[in-house]
Amino acid sequence: MNWFRWKVARAAVVLMLGLSVVTLTTLPAQTAFADSKTEKKLQKALAAAVEDYDMLEIDGAEKKLKDAIKLAEKNDVKGATVARLYMMLGVVQFAASRDEKATEESFVAALNQDGNAQIEPVYVTPELEKIYETAKGKAKPPANAVTQLQHEQIATTDAGKPMKVVVDVPANMPVYKIFVLYKRFDAESFDRVELEPTSNTQFAANVPAAEIRSSQIDYFILAEDRGGNIIGQIGSDEAPLNVVVLGSSDLPDGQVKKDDKKDDPDPDPDPGSGEHKWVYVSIFGGTGGGLIIGGAPTANPESEISPGTAPAFAHVLLDFGVRITDAAHLGIFFRYQFAPSQDFSNISTESGISGTEECLGLGLSGDCILGLKYKWFFKTGPGVKVYSSTGMGMGRVRNWLEIKQPATSQQCQGKEILAGDGGGDYCLVRDTVRAGWLHAGVGGGLGVPITDWMDFVADAYLMFLFPDTAINIDLNAGFSFSF
Repeated sequence: MNWFRWKVARAAVVLMLGLSVVTLTTLPAQTAFADSKTEKKLQKALAAAVEDYDMLEIDGAEKKLKDAIKLAEKNDVKGATVARLYMMLGVVQFAASRDEKATEESFVAALNQDGNAQIEPVYVTPELEKIYETAKGKAKPPANAVTQLQHEQIATTDAGKPMKVVVDVPANMPVYKIFVLYKRFDAESFDRVELEPTSNTQFAANVPAAEIRSSQIDYFILAEDRGGNIIGQIGSDEAPLNVVVLGSSDLPDGQVKKDDKKDDPDPDPDPGSGEHKWVYVSIFGGTGGGLIIGGAPTANPESEISPGTAPAFAHVLLDFGVRITDAAHLGIFFRYQFAPSQDFSNISTESGISGTEECLGLGLSGDCILGLKYKWFFKTGPGVKVYSSTGMGMGRVRNWLEIKQPATSQQCQGKEILAGDGGGDYCLVRDTVRAGWLHAGVGGGLGVPITDWMDFVADAYLMFLFPDTAINIDLNAGFSFSF
């Protein structure tokens, strides 16, 4: 028994020693992760507060900033991000109450975190500048301020011209590479450019002219050591620095102004004319189907329809309109659906019902829709274009269906007779149902450029039709031309 107890005690000691080693070796990594996580939360709070302030939600912005500062104090986080929180808090406080003392205290607190903290250029006023200068005289920046990256935020830049980014690096900071990560206001992700050394303590690079073509450019800066570790940062993907783009921003992807090609590190070998195209015309062929909820069969109007899915006949679609910008298009579309061959001899002329109604009174035997459609291109890269669409219009969609007819009906001659559940024999007769006259729709599409003026496009459009109710989806493919 003593031997057994000794074995158990020795195993417990070994286990405790092992857990201690694991804890000690992982503690620095866990602490670093916690700091990084807090930094992310602070950057999110700053971005949310700026958004509230821009929407004139002053009280909401002030609360978010104060809560974020409390979080930073609780986790002992200091540095540039906390400085930006205090600086923004001063701007908000001055807007809320014109309290110069409270604003000055916030600016001093910001400069105590980062001696290079500045008011965001878009919010600078003569009154705030005066308070800021007073705060600089009272602030006591941290002794290690020289270990931080230095960068003067870019307030505005000219469309279609390269945007130069300059970063100053302290001599005692072990920087190996510096990157500027940037994106246009309408882009989904950041691209990056590596800065090149221009002196022992300065790095610079140009954001390509082809990218400076939206209302705003967002960017942030990262510095890495030789191990690829981030040792310095200005801004972040969730709280980037913002630049207002001045002038025309109609240059398509990959195109630059002629006199700026020398500044583009990766020019397009065939940039095209660079002129904005104002008109588009699209021609599609397609088909589809939908969920039929109401309506009457066209050749057998006395029959009832059970709700269910039904295919639609083939159609052609002509869509033409104006390219307001490269992203926003507004146009008119005309959808003509071919009419299938049907026997309408079963309809009584006395009923006043006709299965051969014309398309919008145009003399065409099929069904058609005339409507408006707005497209928003949220991805307009050189390889693929993706857009969403909304629309509305008037007209009808025709769907195929099968209806039951008594076996004694003339329409059942030559057709297979089926036994009904209730004993009544029947046959299945092909018919159609026409939903409409009004519709509202949503959709989207994907285009692949073939030339600078022609794209191959695949498109889907979901329509909600009424008062003869149905939900129909069109699947289209064709070509779009821009002029």
